[in-house]
Amino acid sequence: MKLELQDKVAVVTGASQGIGLATVKALAREGVRVVAGARGTTAELDALARSYDVLPVCVDLATADGPAALVERAVATYGGLDLLVNNVGASRPRLDGFLASPPARSRPRCGRGPRRSRRRSPRPRAPTSTR
Repeated sequence: MKLELQDKVAVVTGASQGIGLATVKALAREGVRVVAGARGTTAELDALARSYDVLPVCVDLATADGPAALVERAVATYGGLDLLVNNVGASRPRLDGFLASPPARSRPRCGRGPRRSRRRSPRPRAPTSTR
């Protein structure tokens, strides 16, 4: 794929595995200089760093100074930043599994407008014959 990103600088968060690692790999193959932020490194990320212009940075983005430290490292190393791929997020852990329903108050309602009552007004009934 030709994205015309040669020599751009990207920061990818959550870069040690999964989607983050795949993003680092795809960008590196396009010639992007990648700063790969993660809480720890993996063998796969280290292999990319040996083969491409990938800089693994161990950082905890859940801390107050973590994001700034990651960006500062990118700017100090490459002189700037062109792309950010934010692949981390936070949620409350569900100890009963990923597919467990979240509490009713936090369930998202996708594009349905105001919630309607489940009660329906009674339908008019056809008159019944008494024969």
